[in-house]
This record gives sequence, C-alpha cells and structure tokens, in this order.
Amino acid sequence: MGVIKRQSIKYSVVQMAGMIVGIFSTIYIYPHDKETLGLYRFLSDTAYILVPLFMFGTSALSTKFFVLFSDTKERKTGFYLVMIIVSTLGFLLLLSIVFIFESQIFSFFGSKNSILYTRYLFAILPLSFSFMLVSLFKQFAANEGLITIPNLLEQGIKIFFPLILILFILKKINLDVFIYAIISYYIIICLITGYYVIKVSKLNLSPTFDLGNRSVNKEMVNYALFNILGTTGGVLALRIDTFMVSTMIDLKSTGVYAIASTIATVISFPLSAVYGISSPIITKALHENRNKEVENIYKKSSINLMIMGIFMFLIIWCNVDKIFELMPNSKQISVGKYVIFCLILAKLFDLATGVNDAIINFSKHYRFTLISISVLAALNIIGNLILIPKFGLLGAAIAPAIASFIFNSIKWIFIKYHFKITPFTNKTWLLLILSGLVFGFTTLIPVISNPYLSILIKSTLISLIYGLLVIFFKVSEDINKTIEDFLGKIVRLRK
Repeated sequence: MGVIKRQSIKYSVVQMAGMIVGIFSTIYIYPHDKETLGLYRFLSDTAYILVPLFMFGTSALSTKFFVLFSDTKERKTGFYLVMIIVSTLGFLLLLSIVFIFESQIFSFFGSKNSILYTRYLFAILPLSFSFMLVSLFKQFAANEGLITIPNLLEQGIKIFFPLILILFILKKINLDVFIYAIISYYIIICLITGYYVIKVSKLNLSPTFDLGNRSVNKEMVNYALFNILGTTGGVLALRIDTFMVSTMIDLKSTGVYAIASTIATVISFPLSAVYGISSPIITKALHENRNKEVENIYKKSSINLMIMGIFMFLIIWCNVDKIFELMPNSKQISVGKYVIFCLILAKLFDLATGVNDAIINFSKHYRFTLISISVLAALNIIGNLILIPKFGLLGAAIAPAIASFIFNSIKWIFIKYHFKITPFTNKTWLLLILSGLVFGFTTLIPVISNPYLSILIKSTLISLIYGLLVIFFKVSEDINKTIEDFLGKIVRLRK
C-alpha cells in the first residue's frame, strides 16, 4: 500500500482543501441563489450523464489494457491517441444525434416551468466534451501513478464557481456571462490537464499505432461494449437524481438538493483517491494472478475508508441543525436535513465495500458489472419516479440510498463467491462499536445556542475521542504506521 498510501494522502489533502472551500460556499454563498445553483447542477450533471455514452469505454480501456502497451514510449503514445480519437468520434456522433432530434429535445425542456432550461441547454455539449477529455487525461496520469495535480486542477471549480456566482448575485455580470465563464473554465482546465499528462507521461512525437493482435483487439472491443453500458448505468445511478429533481420539481428544489448532496458527499472524498491510484495496481496484480495483494488492498481500503467516512458522518450529523442555522434562508434549506442523512448512509456503505468496483471491472468477470449496474440504474430511476411525487426531495434521496445498498451488497456477495475474499474483518465490527460509543457520547453534550461555538466544541470532542479510540485500538495499520513515522521524524528533527 506504499504507493497507494502516499498518493492517497496527497490526493486527500487536495480533496480536503476543496471540501473546505465547498463547505464554506455551501453554507454562506449557495443559499443566496438556489435557482442558479440548480441550473448549474442540472447542466453539469446532464453533461456527466452523456459522457459515457460517447466515450465508448475508452477511460476503462486505458486502465485495463495499459500494461500491454506501456513497454515503449511510441506504443504508449499511440495507445493514448487512439483512446482520444475514439472518444472524439463518439462526441461527433452525439452532436449528430442532438442535431437530428433538436426539436424534440427543446420541446421536452420547453414544457418546464422555467425558460432557463431551453435558454442554456446548449452548454451541455461543450461541458460534456471537456469532461470527457479531463476523464481520459486523469486516467492517463493515474497510469503513471500520479493523480494529485489533475485532481488539484479539477478541484479549482470549487473556488471559481462560488466567485463567479457572487459576481452574478451582486449583479456585476449577467447570467449569459456566468454560463460562458463556467464553460471557459472547464475548457482551460482540460487544456492544462492535457499538457500535464504529456509532460509526466513523456509521450513520443512519433507514436506507433500498434494495438496488438486480433485476440487482444477482440477482447478490447468486448470490454469496451460492456463498459459503455456499465459506466452509463453507473452515471445514471449516481447523477439521475439531480436530473429528475430538475425535471420533476423545479430548479430551486434542485438547488436545495444540491446543497444537501454537497454536504453528504463530503464523507466520500477519500474514495476517488484510493480508487484512482489502486486501479492500475489491482489491474496488474490480477493480470499476474497475485490475489493476495488484491485481498490486502481490498481489506485495507475498506477499513481506512470507513474510518474517514464515519468520522465525517459524526461531524456532519451531530452538527447538522447548527450548520443550517448558519445559512441564509435557513428555513428553506433545512428541508434537506433528512436528504443528507439518507445520502450519507448510502455513501457509508459504499466506502465500507472498498475498491470492489476495481476488482470486478479489471478482472475476467468484468461483464458482471453490466448486470449489477443495470440493477442499480433501474432501481434508482424507478425509485425516483415513485418516491419523488410522494415525498419530494426526500424521495429523491431515499431512492438512491436503497439502490446503492442493494448494488454494493450484490458486488460484495459476487466478490466473496468468485474471489473468496471479503473487505470486512474483526476490525470492521470494532470500528462500528467505537463509532456508536462516540455518537452516544455526543448526545450528552449540553445544547449550546451559539452555532459556531456548538460546532467547534462538538467537532473538537468528536475528533479527539474518535481519533484516540481508533489509534489506541489499532483499527488501521496504515493510520498507526503513518502516525509512528510522523512522530519518528519529529524526534529525529529534535535530535
């Protein structure tokens, strides 16, 4: 776990900084204009939903088959270029489809209760193209064991978006300039990330377009086809709720849901770090039949992610009422309280099952992803269609929570059956008991009227007690080893 741990720590520091900025914006800025926030989330999430449809599985291909084309700079460059060309052709196909069905698309969104839908629908296309290239470039960087810089560039939106929103709220810019600024930002980030990948990958200006023999090509095509369906289902499962809230309720409700979702998403920030840097290592280990290494990564990723996720859950949920008090228009936003709870529970179970996606996706059983992800997408869409009309925003949170629990349970059982490994150990149950004790302790803390003081005192006590219990009972070898190394460095510096 050496490489994984180092890169994950760096990545998590970047994510933590972005998370802090995001939390500040969510509390103090976003509640001022829920409709514009809802518009942005509608456009960006719809763009993300479209990406896997025209990428043709190239992001996953660039990970799974990288080891076959990384022996020379020329072959690696050619492999990367093919991935970019295929994705670009897919985007051109998307443009053609949009052009053919333009009137039907605008007719559907024109029936909504806001003209903003049709007025800015065009923004989805350049956003999709930028997201596609950034996704590829990030994966290319991950193949080199480097994920921090691409993530740092991507996290910049958490600074740029609130700033541009403030300018709009203060009427320094109009909505047209706001939307064009968002598009321009993503295009610039795309270009910078591409330049970074070229530098770190040391690509050759004379690529070799050698994609192996027929059997390899056939396997790549089959893998890509299954990945298109699997990834599309995954994106639908994760982002369709925002789209459905936008189209079934309105943009203001989408803004409220976005605020609740942003708060809940805080707990899962380490997952993308561990997944991103683990994927190439798991791929290579599976390719070389080193199943013990895969099991080791599976177990360690699960316990480490659970420790961080539960810690963030305790901080958020024990302070949620006081957090709402800090927000402008707090009464309108506080309807999202149990939306946060449902979304957090779903993400906690996702963290507990570790890197199950990587183990399945990059093994010979990758076809199973299509089945499980189809179940997830179907459950999420059907759940939203049933629950949103009945429970509104809460229904939009309950549906993905149930779907996520079933989805991760299916993958956990599948891996246990086929690989004979499980992410859970005795330390898992120990962590749950310790977490329950800490939560119980927080209920004994007297109510403090000042929200800032209340959040400070509760968060400090939770951090100290939870942290000390995790360290004392040695719940995670990696965490204890990191602390020992840090203290050792301090001792050596004093000498």
